[in-house]
Amino acid sequence: MKKIIQLSLISTLLLSTLSVLPATQVSAETTEEINQKQQELDSKSATVENGIEATEESLKSLETEKSTLEKEVQSLQKQIDEVMKKLEEQQVNLKDSEVKINELKEKIATLEDRIQQRTQKLENQARFVQTDGDTHSLATIVLTAENFSDLIGKVTAVTQLVYANKQIVTDQENDQKELKTAETAAINEKKIAENLKNEIERSKNNLYAQKSELDDKILQIATKYQLTEAEKNTLISEKNTIATQTSKLTSDLKAEQDRIVAEQAAKVAADKKAEEMATPTTNTPPASNEGTPTPPNTGGTTFIRPSNGYVSSPFGYRSDPFTGAQTFHKGIDLAGSGAIKAAADGVVEYSNYNNGGYGYLVIINHGAINGVNYQTYYAHMAPGSLTMVAGQTVRQGQQIGVMGTSGSSTGVHLHFEVRENGTPVNPAPFIGL
Repeated sequence: MKKIIQLSLISTLLLSTLSVLPATQVSAETTEEINQKQQELDSKSATVENGIEATEESLKSLETEKSTLEKEVQSLQKQIDEVMKKLEEQQVNLKDSEVKINELKEKIATLEDRIQQRTQKLENQARFVQTDGDTHSLATIVLTAENFSDLIGKVTAVTQLVYANKQIVTDQENDQKELKTAETAAINEKKIAENLKNEIERSKNNLYAQKSELDDKILQIATKYQLTEAEKNTLISEKNTIATQTSKLTSDLKAEQDRIVAEQAAKVAADKKAEEMATPTTNTPPASNEGTPTPPNTGGTTFIRPSNGYVSSPFGYRSDPFTGAQTFHKGIDLAGSGAIKAAADGVVEYSNYNNGGYGYLVIINHGAINGVNYQTYYAHMAPGSLTMVAGQTVRQGQQIGVMGTSGSSTGVHLHFEVRENGTPVNPAPFIGL
């Protein structure tokens, strides 16, 4: 970029210099002046030639950088394809888990119905007998028996009923334990699948963000390439202009030399003729036609500090670090390194690469506080460090990324903004600065 700026300055300087050179009227100038101008044109021609060579080097460098970025984009695309494939597989597993849970719920309903039917059957068969087999029930049976045979019959029936009842209860308990275990396992399986899905979504989000950044860099390089190519063509045009002027000066120099030779020959002839006539003559040198050239005219909200580091650029108007112009800085810059944390609870609105100069950017909506809606912006994060995706809930102090220098940045730092109803305000009072 520095080379491009230098070449632009060279082009401007040359154009302004060439514009004040005389077009073709140099015949009245001396050979010394013509030689001096020719030397100046030769020097300018060499400068332009160097500029063309530098431009060609810049073009080669940009082509190499563009080729490297394109390879990185292809590599990232492969990673994105793999992540998408894993995500599809995990979504299938998630659906299988949901089907399994639904099947278990149906099985539970069937078993509960079966248990209910067993209970009703027992009540219909032995309403007059206690089915827990305690001593009081056995004594009642003995006392109410009409004879020994009747006693034996009742005891046998009660024993069978008690055994059947206990077996049913045992079966019910075993079925319920088995169902509960299976349902718990299925729910755990679904949680694992959902966690994996969220992890893959985060990976996909970071990969897409990196690809967006690379695409943006390729676009910037393509723009620079077009500018550099145009500058090269401008320099070539200037070189041709200088060559034309040099050729004209060469022609004028020859004409001036021929004029001087002719003038000297005429003077010698005149002197010889005067000597022959013995008439003294006084040769007065011609007055110079050259004249003296004329010189040209001349808050108070519960936010925490989102990162470590010192304030390298405050909120408000400042000299732009790239252009030097007075621009409004919408946040504060915290220079340093390390983790970036959410300043307060909220919901992630944006977590991706931003082409507007923020680089890797996270925006958190904190909702209404005392009737005012607050948002916080965290910019210039390191590639691949985003831990949240849009729509996720974030807690105060939870890590959302790492300090970097992506986007329009001159060094590793965090650009932090606080916005009230969409309008940037000074973040310093909110975080105790």
